[in-house]
Amino acid sequence: MIKSKTRESVPGPERLLPGNTTLEHGNASESSELSLSSPGKAVWRIMLQSFRRLSVIYVMVILWFIFTAIDPQTFPRYSTVQIIVNGSAVVGLIALAIVTPLAAGLYDFSVGANAGLAGIATAWTLAHTGANIEFAFFVGIATGVVVGMVNAVIVVGLRVDSFIGTLAVSAVVTAAVLAVSNGSPIVGPISGAFSRAMAYSALGLTLPVWLMFGVVLLLAYLLQATSGGRYIQAVGFNKKAATLAGVRVSFVQVMALIISGLIAGLAGVCEAGILGAGSPTVGPGYLLPAYAAAFVGATQFIPGRFNAWGALAGTLLLQLGAVGLTIAGAQSWAASLYEGVVLILAVAFGVQRDRSRKRKVNAEALPKSTT
Repeated sequence: MIKSKTRESVPGPERLLPGNTTLEHGNASESSELSLSSPGKAVWRIMLQSFRRLSVIYVMVILWFIFTAIDPQTFPRYSTVQIIVNGSAVVGLIALAIVTPLAAGLYDFSVGANAGLAGIATAWTLAHTGANIEFAFFVGIATGVVVGMVNAVIVVGLRVDSFIGTLAVSAVVTAAVLAVSNGSPIVGPISGAFSRAMAYSALGLTLPVWLMFGVVLLLAYLLQATSGGRYIQAVGFNKKAATLAGVRVSFVQVMALIISGLIAGLAGVCEAGILGAGSPTVGPGYLLPAYAAAFVGATQFIPGRFNAWGALAGTLLLQLGAVGLTIAGAQSWAASLYEGVVLILAVAFGVQRDRSRKRKVNAEALPKSTT
């Protein structure tokens, strides 16, 4: 526990992170309780902890058996797995894009519109400049980075609340998409070699899926194994304490928003390649499922932290439900209802977990403060 507000008593950034201090789980006390409890009780505690960290996996298994029972001829096939995973690529990338700002204590509501603009920029470049697909790919990524930098200027430089600032940027970016595309899809050369490149598959999984897996690995390494990731987590966990510990909070937040823009740009490029066109309407529609996946992910693997593996698991959970409902013959609105319910449950579970954790921390700290 931090017992004083003086600089000397504030721990370094790596100790401010959940998991490296008793502020998150009270791991030391839990382990001592396990060692003193009966074997049966210890096994039960281990199973409970496993469920809390991996509940999405258990839920996906349950859903798989439910949809298999509903349609045993169609659902339990590898082709269904391909549909689920390939359909998760763009949403998964956008969910990964918002993991970094959320971990740093910020929102980025421009990611959907940013992805749409990146897709439009990629299609426009191929259609009007005669550039090769490598250059168009770079233009799409660069577009996402520029939007991330604009977010950083507004949120960090002008100190506008990230909720309002990125929402306003989303509106501006949506207007730019409509202005560039005239409200119509941009097709042209993007439906040729570029789409064929994005359709390349290995093990039945297309290139955007492998790009998503690559981003998961890189982002997980950044957040869990580097000092930069520890700074991001420290800022999101306790901004004031991170500042006192010497963390450059503004720089960390700027980089978090730029990384978000970069990954959103990649998602937009993949989206354009999958559709074979730059669509002016599809980007913002990814915002809700991406946030649902990210918040579900914050309850998994490393509970209490926004993390890459959790976001991936949340994305697959949403896509599994959507595909299963479609195969089961549900109404078209059922998938949106499913996404909304999952988001509500994930946020509610996170709030209750945080309240329980705070009560436990306060209870543990009270005897220490009286000695």
